[in-house]
Amino acid sequence: MNYGMYMFFLLILYLLYNTIEEKSSDEATGLCKDGYVVLHGNSRREVLEELPKDYVFLDYKYTFKGCKTNIFHRDISSSQYFIHTRYPVYTYSIYKSKGPLISVCPGSHHTTPYLFSKPVTIYGEKHTGILYNNDLVHAGVFHKEKGKHYEEQYKICHKKDVDKLKMIKKESSHDTGECRDTYFTDFILRKLSLIINYPLNYINLR
Repeated sequence: MNYGMYMFFLLILYLLYNTIEEKSSDEATGLCKDGYVVLHGNSRREVLEELPKDYVFLDYKYTFKGCKTNIFHRDISSSQYFIHTRYPVYTYSIYKSKGPLISVCPGSHHTTPYLFSKPVTIYGEKHTGILYNNDLVHAGVFHKEKGKHYEEQYKICHKKDVDKLKMIKKESSHDTGECRDTYFTDFILRKLSLIINYPLNYINLR
């Protein structure tokens, strides 16, 4: 095996290794270091206590039931990197179903638009809340019971960035995701979205 083939083989192994998903640990996380925190109190006051002064909830609510996208992505329509807000923008999701809730790549908000961290899947009981940076790479999860997933999602930003996010202000929507019998295809696309995350986000932005 020549040097070029050897390096190519190592690269493939490295890329595959970085797509291995693990269960998140029970250790506490932080918004600055990890890009997300798990909360068990659902009041707005408790959520805002996790953030610096002058953060506010936008007049936005998104309710989702069914099978969610399994593609790893950043929320580029409300991303500090992509829309150039002064401060980070956050999403707060309350999960009405238990089990696997969301998969995230801890610390990936520090490397936008690139991805170098491995994914972990967060598990929880009903009414678990997760607050995360919109530049954090994340994805929906596979459920053994199709259509089980149910969440409510809110957007939070700094007062000085409200005008930058006017496109999602006063928006309330409900969506039901279609559950298809295409596990193998979805699995491959999920892995590819970790390997080619940068062009995936760039194409979505365009």
